[in-house]
Order: sequence, then structure tokens, then C-alpha cells
Amino acid sequence: MQDRSRKTRALLLDAASRVFVREGFERAQIDAIAREAGRTKGAVYAHFQNKEHLFLCLLEQRTAEAERRVDRLIGRETEPARMLETLRAAITELRDPEWAILNLELKLYALRHPRAAERLRSTFRRIHDEEGSLIAERLSERSRAVMAGKLSALWSIVSAIVLDSSFDPDVMPRREARLLLGEVFDGLFQPTGTSKAASRAGSRGRPARRPNAARAGGERFRVSPK
Repeated sequence: MQDRSRKTRALLLDAASRVFVREGFERAQIDAIAREAGRTKGAVYAHFQNKEHLFLCLLEQRTAEAERRVDRLIGRETEPARMLETLRAAITELRDPEWAILNLELKLYALRHPRAAERLRSTFRRIHDEEGSLIAERLSERSRAVMAGKLSALWSIVSAIVLDSSFDPDVMPRREARLLLGEVFDGLFQPTGTSKAASRAGSRGRPARRPNAARAGGERFRVSPK
């Protein structure tokens, strides 16, 4: 029974992610999420209090998955410089462009609904604090608060770059987005040795931005179609 319940919850979260990206948080309906998951509306309310609670659980699930992925990657390294290099490579992969849209949807909702804003901000702060603690511990960084602040800034920039690339991939193709994000990462985390050298080499090879960059071979982000 517990396995079935966990499976249903996972299906609902995956369905909610697709519906929120496709319809937007405000327009998304619990009925649509249930249909997307192949479950009933009652099943949604059996696992989540309301749409906002569902979104917060989705946020926490995605963040936990990202933390586990990062922990596995940097946990293989023993030197801080190599950990930063590995973290840089993982972040600049931009594996989850839809997450930028979900982040924007939630923040816009918070700005438009002041009563919900503090709950949402508290969740974001807790998530960033947990991420900061994890990476600071791995890197032997004394200030976890500073690390959390850097990560918060980094995720905001990732979201902005991905949104711009999704909006107009001719101006911001995927390759350009990854190069820009690498430069941002280097500025925030100040890698040394081989990481910085690699960054400089990558920057020197960065192509000039031009309107037809994507048509000339840049990859485009993909999000779920309507």
C-alpha cells in the first residue's frame, strides 16, 4: 500500500510540473493535474492540501534531486578546486530548463499574493540554506551563509539565462548560455588552478553574439508544448 501511495504521489508531482509549465501556476487546475497523472481529483487532495502545497512539494522534490546529484558528483573529489570544477560543469549543463519557468511562476504568484509570500520565501530560504550547508561542508567553507547567498544568486542568474534562451534562442542559443553561466560561476566562486585556466580558455573561444547564432548551430532549450 505504501509503495502504491508513493508511486501515486510521484505521478502527481510529475504531472503537476508539466501542467504548471504549460498553463502557468495561476491558471493550472487541480482537475487538469489529476487528468495528466491519470488519477482522480480526490487522489490529489489525499496527498496535498491545495495547489500551493503541491507546488511547494514539487519545489522541494526537485531541489532534493539536484542536491543528491551534486553530492554524488562532488563527493567523488577530495580537493576543493576539483570539487568546484565538477560543480561548475554540472551547473552549466543546464539539464532542467523547465525549472526556470516553475521558479518564475512561483515568485510571480508570491508577489501577487502577499499572504502567501512569507510561506513561499521561507521555503526558498530553507532550501538555499540546505544547499549552502551541503556545498560548504564539502568544500570546507567556513561561512555557510555566504555560500547560500552565492547559490541563491547563481540560481537566479541561471533562471534568467534559461528564460531568455527559451524566449529567443536566436539571440541566446544554448551554447552561448552555457558559456555565460560559466563566467558567472567563475566570478562567484573564484576557482583556482586548472579551473580558472579552463575558464579563460573557454572565454577566449566564446563566439560573438549574433541574431542568427541558433540557426548557425546553437542548440535550443525545449519545454513541454501546449
